[in-house]
Amino acid sequence: MPETRRKFVDSRTIAPEKAEETEFDALPPRPYLPFSEIASENVQSNRPHIFESVFAIIALLHSAGAFYTITQVFWWDLDFRTGLWVVAYGIALASLFIHFGPRWIFWLAQYFPLAITVIVFACISQAWSMHPSNTVARSIHLVGTTLLGIYLGYRFPIKSLFNILLVTFAILIVAGDIFAVIAPTNGRVWYFGVQVWKGLHGDKNAFGFTAILAVLFVCVRLFSSETPYRTLHFVLIPFILLAIHKSDSATSLGACLIALFVMATFATGTVLRLHGAAAFCLLGTGVVLLIGALTFISPELLTSIVGRSADFTGRQEVWEGAWEMTQQSPLLGHGYGALWSSTNDTERTLMMLLGMDWAPSHAHNGFLQLSSEMGIPIAIVGSLFLLQMLVHPIVSYFRQPSPVFLLGIGVQIAMLASSLFEARLFLDRNPIWVLYIVFSVATMRAAQRFDELARTNGPAYQVA
Repeated sequence: MPETRRKFVDSRTIAPEKAEETEFDALPPRPYLPFSEIASENVQSNRPHIFESVFAIIALLHSAGAFYTITQVFWWDLDFRTGLWVVAYGIALASLFIHFGPRWIFWLAQYFPLAITVIVFACISQAWSMHPSNTVARSIHLVGTTLLGIYLGYRFPIKSLFNILLVTFAILIVAGDIFAVIAPTNGRVWYFGVQVWKGLHGDKNAFGFTAILAVLFVCVRLFSSETPYRTLHFVLIPFILLAIHKSDSATSLGACLIALFVMATFATGTVLRLHGAAAFCLLGTGVVLLIGALTFISPELLTSIVGRSADFTGRQEVWEGAWEMTQQSPLLGHGYGALWSSTNDTERTLMMLLGMDWAPSHAHNGFLQLSSEMGIPIAIVGSLFLLQMLVHPIVSYFRQPSPVFLLGIGVQIAMLASSLFEARLFLDRNPIWVLYIVFSVATMRAAQRFDELARTNGPAYQVA
């Protein structure tokens, strides 16, 4: 068989006016295949404007609760959150139609049918909801929150999006740490008799999980062959570690360690040129050795990663109650957002159904949260969506190792691990859900750009 030459796109062959729109990140030692934009997005007039980038940063800060937290220092009765959410939804929807027409809707229907199914079911669940008004309000916000994440992941090229995320993480983490120090009344909360940091976020777990996403983001960016503002990435590291420590979010820390381990395994497989079954064997072996080492060193350490007691900090009681709630209405649930909320009526109903003397804010498990609200079938659909979002970057990474896909794997692993002990899926007005959708859509779009270049310039690598 004649030798087949590997074809790569070299940055030196790209026209200068297109250089800004091409992604040059790559993982050593393989040559890179740059990411270019889809043809319609290469038009100068359709490139994101600076004001759109500013809006994206503002929207992400608002989703974390930053503006509301700051204003509480000065105006206790000022609550503008709902108004800002509605404005953000409107701008995101208008921008998608202005720049892409209805194409983004068809794209969603093709690549996110499972998520659409869950969201549509959440909207119609008000017909049998125990608290219909709550379900209507929260399902509308679920649509809007998801739409905002779709806009950010779909509208911005990878380079622009990464710059936006860098600025956002810098503000939320650095300013969050400083705010917790200078304004402890608003930047901290009491947890098991100890003050822990929540920074500019609405709660400490959101602050902790944002910090671990920042860890994954910074690690991948520093490992990339070409990353701008490297100094800023290094400067962020101590602030991120401080946020993780002071937020005291054990589940976030555990999810971070698992995600970093998986990412390191995939990166090692790239360096050693292992693919497919060999890479998964390496990953499985590493998992077994890691669990064995933790068990040998300290059996209590495994429990402490996700909780501070044998019942996972009271989660076992919540899980049992949530499953009993699910069994009361296994097919349809009790209505999206009908119970797991903070209103007086829902708290009383929730305590009655759980048989507890206190009302948890959520089910502390993604599957149980969905099954208790919308039934077991929709919970299965939601879980399949989570698995679909995990498989896609893994497949894309094997086709073309890239920091974009490696980061996508890390985010999906962190979300999956965290969802075992926290409710992270399909939450309205939640910063974690917004960031999750952003990363999922951006990873999917990056894979499409890779396919576009592969068709135009030949496959990234060919076997002789």
